Amino acid sequence: KQLLVHGMVALDVVIWQTPPSLHLSLPSTDKSIGAVRFHYTINNREYQAQATQTGEGWRYTIPQLLPGVAGVFHVYAVVYDVEGKHLLTTAKSSLELDRTSQVARLPTRRLRGAAYFRDDFNSLSRSNWDIEVSMYGGWNGEFQVYTNDPKNVFTRGGGSLYLKPVSLHRHVSLFGYCSEAAENGCTRRGSNGLLPPVMSGKVNSVPTMKYGVLEVRAKVPRGNWLWPAIWMLPKDSVYGSSPRSGEIDVMEYY
Repeated sequence: KQLLVHGMVALDVVIWQTPPSLHLSLPSTDKSIGAVRFHYTINNREYQAQATQTGEGWRYTIPQLLPGVAGVFHVYAVVYDVEGKHLLTTAKSSLELDRTSQVARLPTRRLRGAAYFRDDFNSLSRSNWDIEVSMYGGWNGEFQVYTNDPKNVFTRGGGSLYLKPVSLHRHVSLFGYCSEAAENGCTRRGSNGLLPPVMSGKVNSVPTMKYGVLEVRAKVPRGNWLWPAIWMLPKDSVYGSSPRSGEIDVMEYY
């Protein structure tokens, strides 16, 4: 339904669920709207969220509903003009939550065809993985020191590899060797720029592939300054150093 209010068309809030997320939208591109704030209720507790303007209207995503949240979800929008004055408040919209699919789960392991290389990380095999040790910053001025310290690169739980960033409270040596000397990657002083404040982990596979299917099961972290990635890099840098010889970005997330 549509309402005519102060010469503008106001639409109801649209709700849809893609587990574990819930999406809210006020589908209006009226240029007199300067801001939209959603008011929604979960388990009889009210929350507020500032919407973001898109080409299709104003939107906000609740990234993940907590397990056990069920029942009816209610939301309405308060709309303001470009000067911050109240324009209108929409009617309340509702959605029956799908309680069976709110928590996203990793797919089960499965094989398709012959497996050329597989690692379930029951332990960290150095014959399968090279651990990068450097503070070269990825040629991007990144803030991490890649180490082979067990605090940063380790396996746990019989099937999980952890690449864990931790805060660096003092300057450290590079654990016996350095794998990348570019950009002061092996020796860094204050005169060279920032001393990296974070230690983290990066591993490169020893086996390579030319054809086939690559599958990775991974859980990425949330937090500021984190940018986990899974790449495929060339075995031989025929056209020069990175990025001249190309890369295939399987996943990047921040």
